[in-house]
Order: sequence, then C-alpha cells, then structure tokens
Amino acid sequence: MLQKLRAKSQNQTLFGQFRDYRLIDEKTIKNTTGLSQEHILDLLSSLRSMRDSINRTKSQALDVYLFWLKTVRVALTEDFVPYNLGPSVMGRDDWVKQNSEIAKELYCLGEDQLVIIADGTYCYCQKSGNYMFQRMTYIGQKKRNLVKPFLFCVTNGRILDLKVPFAAINNDATIIKDLLKKNNDKMKQTLRKNDIFVLDRGFRDAVKELEGLGY
Repeated sequence: MLQKLRAKSQNQTLFGQFRDYRLIDEKTIKNTTGLSQEHILDLLSSLRSMRDSINRTKSQALDVYLFWLKTVRVALTEDFVPYNLGPSVMGRDDWVKQNSEIAKELYCLGEDQLVIIADGTYCYCQKSGNYMFQRMTYIGQKKRNLVKPFLFCVTNGRILDLKVPFAAINNDATIIKDLLKKNNDKMKQTLRKNDIFVLDRGFRDAVKELEGLGY
C-alpha cells in the first residue's frame, strides 16, 4: 500500500507527469519546455540511443534538459546579454579605440572617428503554417524561409550591436534606414557625425540617408 501511495504521489509532481508526454496537456508542455507536444514527440522518437532507467524515463530526462535550457536562456537574456553586448557596454572613447590599424590607414581617421561595418545575415527557419509569416520570411534569392538578424561591428571584429531579426522581405537598405529613424536607439546615440560606415552594394539606396545624418 505504501509503495502504491508513493508511486501515486510521485506521478502527481510535474516531474512525475512527464513520464509520458501524451498524457499531459499542450499548455503545460509549452510552458515547461518551450516546445509543442508534436515537436516533443518527434524529438523523442529521434533519441534512439537513449533508454528509460529505474529513476527516470526518456521523456523525463528530455523534459529536465529542455526546462533548464529554457530557464537558463531567459536568465542569460535578462542578466548577461545587456552587460556584454551592445553599445552601452563601453563608452564612445573605448569604441573608437577598437578601430584596427588597417582602418586607420585606409580612412585617415581622426582621433574621434569610428568605423562601423554593418550587414544583415541569415537564420533559416521552417516553412510556417501561418500564411502571413510564410510570406514575410520567404526570400526568392535563397528559395528558403529565413529571418534576418542585423549586425553592427567595429573593424577589429567586435560586435557593436545586434538588432532583432527582421523579415526576409526587408533588404539591408530598408533595415538600416528604419533603424536610423529611431532617435532613442542606443547605437545611434553612440555614433557621431563623420563616423564611417563600411557597406556593400545592398545599402546603395540608404546612402543619402546616411550622408544626411553626417556619416
């Protein structure tokens, strides 16, 4: 009787419930792991080398891993990233010191000029069942679905800022013009007139806006 009571009480805990994902509601799975029930079951079916043990099932092991991965990711985003990524990590003078020797020679830089390299990059994603999102993330050039994180770097390779992913339908010129319109943007507050942007041909439609701001 005691063994049955013990087993029942263990199954009533969240860890106990995750002995079988098929018996848990979708909301609980999503809140705990960050994934849907369908994706969890697909992931479980791929873990062929993993077996159930006396103390835990394969489902429980995956749940614990995903739970802490999700929790740590949120904590890192809130407590670590703001202090290690972005223009506010260093003062303007310290960013100017990041100019490489090659950049100084090529552009005959003054003491207070900063050289920035900007470009969009790709993060591929699956085709979405949401029609609007599917349209916004599909790019004919790559013939794939993707989103575009936008990077600003200094010439020694250090990341100055990383902007949230933009829709694939936005080109580099559109993105940088949109960012430059935001007066409260921390990166824009770090920049000064006569700073130099190193860009590729994809930014040709934004040249007037950049020069109009004094860059």
